[in-house]
Amino acid sequence: MFKPIFQTFLAIAVPIDIPNKNVFVSYNFEANYAALTNITEIDEVLFPNLPLVSSRHSRSISRELTYTVLENRFQEYGMKGRECMLRNICEAAETPLHHNGILGHIMHIIFTPSSSQEEGLDDEYYEAEADGQRGDCDKYIASCPTSLFDYITRLVQLPHSSQPE
Repeated sequence: MFKPIFQTFLAIAVPIDIPNKNVFVSYNFEANYAALTNITEIDEVLFPNLPLVSSRHSRSISRELTYTVLENRFQEYGMKGRECMLRNICEAAETPLHHNGILGHIMHIIFTPSSSQEEGLDDEYYEAEADGQRGDCDKYIASCPTSLFDYITRLVQLPHSSQPE
């Protein structure tokens, strides 16, 4: 028989503005897991390199783990992981995204290291956020020429309204 599996699929689709066409750029995440037959197997499968802990201690997804996963993902696509993470943190602080619906809120939480309690992250993450708040993200472009936000956002120049004389 076939062994049961658990699948998770997440897609972020961004529409491209082409007249009379429905075109989207999509970035997909997919994960497939073998279903466990015994609950005691979960630690061995999900956390094979972690020491055993008491069942009273809970594990959670930390910011450090999230940043490590994203940095590794950037590297898989041929970019410098840490440098690109710092650029994205800076740009998220420079132009806040939390007003862009639920995706904006999620991006804001992920790319704003000060939005959670102190976790002992490297200072450079907080420095990148501070640089963004000062509008000083240009220094990150040389080490990471492509930004994640280039794929999911678009800057729009709004015309200034004229004041009546």
